[in-house]
Amino acid sequence: MEWNLPDMPWDVTRVKWATLTSPTKKVEPSDIRELKAANGKSDVAFTFPEFTSTGKILYVSDEENWWNLFETNANQKTKRCIEKTGRDLGHPLWIFGMHPYSAGAAVGGKQSVALTYGHELSILSYDESNTGSVVRKVLDTGFPHNHVYYVQTVPTGIYAIGFDAKTPMTLFYLDFLTDKVTRIQSTTEVKLEGYLSEPQEIEFPTTNGEVAYGYYYPPQNQDYDAPEGSLPPLLVRNHGGPTSKAYPQLKLTIQFYTSRGFGVLDVNYRGSSGYGREFRQKLNLKWVSVACVCSAVIEVTYLTGGA
Repeated sequence: MEWNLPDMPWDVTRVKWATLTSPTKKVEPSDIRELKAANGKSDVAFTFPEFTSTGKILYVSDEENWWNLFETNANQKTKRCIEKTGRDLGHPLWIFGMHPYSAGAAVGGKQSVALTYGHELSILSYDESNTGSVVRKVLDTGFPHNHVYYVQTVPTGIYAIGFDAKTPMTLFYLDFLTDKVTRIQSTTEVKLEGYLSEPQEIEFPTTNGEVAYGYYYPPQNQDYDAPEGSLPPLLVRNHGGPTSKAYPQLKLTIQFYTSRGFGVLDVNYRGSSGYGREFRQKLNLKWVSVACVCSAVIEVTYLTGGA
């Protein structure tokens, strides 16, 4: 996988491969194949390529706006979108090593893929012959809403990372045979029951008739009650990137303020990832407009009573 500046790996990439028929055979330029979009587009951000046990190629493509999972064979004579959905599978490659899906070994022509869109963890099962429907099974991991983009299948189960607004990131193992989930290690220990704010996901109108998103954390402290009819002071937080994304995860830097009476809005402004290619490119060559977006967020939030 490669990209050329000024393009970044969330703008336009190329995926290439070659078939090695002998450990001593030199790879010639004619042996190298390049991935093409199923719909013929050239401005596509391919990402997360992976070979299956039968030699098929899985990859994530935003050729239809959303980063969805596709499969093709080595000569690209057959190509299909495994699951077409209005959600992004994965994230911009600001760092390497993260992977939103993992293919298991194909058995009897049936391929299985464990994946997460950042929400639930699921297994997709489908026939590699391109016939039949794709079957999705949502797994009960104890983290119903949030999983980090680290998923790895092994013959007996799945390793992944889950979290929520009150639980730190936790590595766990799910056993295929028993469906038992074993929590292996958390990043920290938090014992603050009664003091942790739970975020509410919001969507709000902004300039040019468009929308933006965010997570609002209301004040929370079991030892205090706000005066009836009052509104909390509001802090607005912007993630970096700018093509990163705010997640509803345990952030003690946010909980510090919510436990002291502040509301906190963690904004996914236009240009954030997770909402499709078109939304992600809203800030291309316009990064200064972040300030304008944030001003609109503050105004809207106050006008709607802080949520």
